[in-house]
Amino acid sequence: MLVDGHRQPLGGLTGGFVDVSTIPWIAVKRIEVLPDGASALYGADAVAGVVNIMMRNGFQGAETLVRYGSAINGRSEWMFGQLFGTHWRGGHGMIAYEYTDATPLAASARAYAANADKTPFGGANYDSYYTDPGNILNPLTLQPAYGIPSGQNGTALTPAALATRINLQNPLVDFQIFPERVANELYGSASQRVGARVELFVQARYAERDVNQSTLPNDAVLQVPPSNPYFVNPYPSVPYTLVAYSFLHDLGPTRFAALSRVYDGTVGATAQLGRGW
Repeated sequence: MLVDGHRQPLGGLTGGFVDVSTIPWIAVKRIEVLPDGASALYGADAVAGVVNIMMRNGFQGAETLVRYGSAINGRSEWMFGQLFGTHWRGGHGMIAYEYTDATPLAASARAYAANADKTPFGGANYDSYYTDPGNILNPLTLQPAYGIPSGQNGTALTPAALATRINLQNPLVDFQIFPERVANELYGSASQRVGARVELFVQARYAERDVNQSTLPNDAVLQVPPSNPYFVNPYPSVPYTLVAYSFLHDLGPTRFAALSRVYDGTVGATAQLGRGW
């Protein structure tokens, strides 16, 4: 993955890819995709192919980009981009900025994603047995055995009142397929000829992204001792009760938030060698 023929640093959580979304696309001139045989031009590690993003470094003037898009019953996104470029004697410079604001898309807005029970679509039921009210687990198999009935306060519950039908809960109630995302990208480049054969150049890029998303609720297997006023135990040989419980109604969904920043710069020179080279 190259930008103007220069290799880019890897990013992401695992450092396994180049994040091209940090480049303001208003500054992109074209994308060269060579599937194989590119090693002669780009080096030995490009034998399997290369992607080279060419920037509009020679741009002169000003250009503004405004774009808005929305999906039915859900997500919308708008983008603003501004590009400036100028030339001077023996050199040129360009600076580009791009701002993107995207709203989240809730799973409830899409029928295929709104429920973990996929049986209406010919699939399986992936509803969770971590519920509210919860399920009492078999202490040997750790599988749900009794559903705690609703509509009671738990203090007068007896083993005989437990339901043999397991409680199930849709964990995707407040889940968001796409997160809320705000991004800022800034790119600048300049070059200057020094003499007849040498040209100095510099490229710099900064990107910042703020992401927020509602995900699955927290759940846990709770160990309830006999001292608890809500203790009920259908397994007398075990001195405690294991309950699979979801905190969805207590705490709401889990919120995921991330802020990432990218700094990148390249400084170099190109030179025309003599006839003997």
